[in-house]
Amino acid sequence: MRLLIFAALLAVTLSSQVYQATRLVLDRNLKNTLRFVVGAMDSRNSAVGILKESYSYSFKGLPSFLRVNGEVVEGVVPANCNGDFAVTIVYRSARSTHSGSETYIFTCQPQAVGKGNKKGNVLTYFKGIYDGNSGLMQAGGYTVLTPLLQAGVANAS
Repeated sequence: MRLLIFAALLAVTLSSQVYQATRLVLDRNLKNTLRFVVGAMDSRNSAVGILKESYSYSFKGLPSFLRVNGEVVEGVVPANCNGDFAVTIVYRSARSTHSGSETYIFTCQPQAVGKGNKKGNVLTYFKGIYDGNSGLMQAGGYTVLTPLLQAGVANAS
């Protein structure tokens, strides 16, 4: 029997546009909210969605104006913010079967997107905050897919 693992694991396939960038631009003078969730990409057609799997996150290198609450990072970016921040996200699955880290660049310089000397990984995200209870996207902020796992078809035993 063949199981479509992607369909079984992928709780949400979002119709929202998926973005990829080497930098995540934070808006000055506004509350910025970033929610980190587990993402999956179908290896057959590159469709991206969110897995309802429990992961814990920790963050290194966050600027002082951002605060952590579980998988959510938020804060108001000062008007005089003028830099790039290399932020490392360390993640671990609830069953401790998968762990790792990614380093992304958060920037306060919208004119500098794609430029600069700090290097980070490409991050995949949706504009909007994913609501795990309703499965819907709420306006504002970003939902960052970390980790972004590959999914596809597998054979069942």
